Amino acid sequence: MSLERDRPLSAEYPKAFRKSFPVKKAKAERAFRHAQTRAVAVGDDVVVRRRAVTKWKQATLGEVVAKKLERRAGVAVPRKSVAARTRRALRRRLRPRRGSRANRRGT
Repeated sequence: MSLERDRPLSAEYPKAFRKSFPVKKAKAERAFRHAQTRAVAVGDDVVVRRRAVTKWKQATLGEVVAKKLERRAGVAVPRKSVAARTRRALRRRLRPRRGSRANRRGT
């Protein structure tokens, strides 16, 4: 496995791109032709441009791994403050347990 060459698959539908990209290009071309036809019919000397359809590069496996390691290193700091954690612990201790005898009716 090469960290520079391999690219992890992060798509919900991995093979959808090969079907959707030609459709995207065709839509852009159709819109361009319609715009040209309208410009000729009106008699405008406006330059009509086709919408750019670009492919985005996927991050390499090395970049993805580095980003994950960087994110994991930053998690060491707790998200809640000390006061919030102690309040939560107190609430948990004061709350009666489910199924304990004190909670049952008729006793």
